[in-house]
Amino acid sequence: MDSDDENVEETVEGQLDDDGLPHGVCTVSYSSTDRFEGNFVHGEKNGRGKFFFFDGSTLEGFYVDDALQGQGVYTYEDGGVLHGTYVDGELNGPAQEHDADGRLIFKGQYKDNIRHGVCWIYYPDGGGLVGEVNEDGEMTGEKIAYVYPDGKTALYGKFIDGEMLGAKLATLVSLEEGKPYFEIVPGSNVYTFDKSTSSCISTNPLLPDPYELERVYVATSMISNAGEGLYAKISVGPRTVMSFYNGVRITHQEVCPSKIRTHQVYPNHYGSGKGRGTHSGLWLRPQLGREKRPRGPRMVSAAAEGIRGDSAEVNGRTFLSFE
Repeated sequence: MDSDDENVEETVEGQLDDDGLPHGVCTVSYSSTDRFEGNFVHGEKNGRGKFFFFDGSTLEGFYVDDALQGQGVYTYEDGGVLHGTYVDGELNGPAQEHDADGRLIFKGQYKDNIRHGVCWIYYPDGGGLVGEVNEDGEMTGEKIAYVYPDGKTALYGKFIDGEMLGAKLATLVSLEEGKPYFEIVPGSNVYTFDKSTSSCISTNPLLPDPYELERVYVATSMISNAGEGLYAKISVGPRTVMSFYNGVRITHQEVCPSKIRTHQVYPNHYGSGKGRGTHSGLWLRPQLGREKRPRGPRMVSAAAEGIRGDSAEVNGRTFLSFE
């Protein structure tokens, strides 16, 4: 967003030089409703300054000869923040992005305002995508990986704009200057993005998730008449992601408008989650009149109410963590 257009009218609050140009600390308001507050030298931004854009976002940094140079901070309208390196007013160099809760969601490089080179995109489950982005800054290519929350188990292969088309089980063996190196597990299955529909949970429901396979198993519940339960295979610490669950998708329009009644699955944990054999049941909690909220590129965590444990949707599936 740029208000420095010759056709944009402006009003100035502050000192003017002999030519009527802002000079010193001034506030310049543009007809676009953007506003800049900072130091000017004969009409050019020089020194510390901050743009306030019409949509509620801001851009702050140090200006030299009317262009942002060095470290700048762009704050999105929702409170997310991007810390980056600017050269002549454009992002060029290392950058990090955090969501409104302060959680790291991106780390990598920019070139001419576009993501460039090897980049990491982090999800609320603790996992993330890593790889060299294409010319449009998208996670598209044959050497992209989703790295699970343990930081070493990965699915490595072909992705298009962050969606997995075909990947094999791999292990992250090293990181050198931010660049990851993977080893493909011999004999691995091929995994693809398999989003559920209103009638089908999965086209291949018996294909095990490699991360879950090492951590949990299903057996008869120790709770009377509860059917089957999910048990931990290994000892784990608090807030460790153990498993992912899925379900059929129902749109808001498919629900009876006169009696809107939906169900959401919550984890129901028994035990500390720190030892072998901890049981995690699932229960259905009815909800009345709750709107189905759309999810954008920034994933939103949804903590379960009144119980120990968290759940959140990531790339069309929900993860369970032990509290």
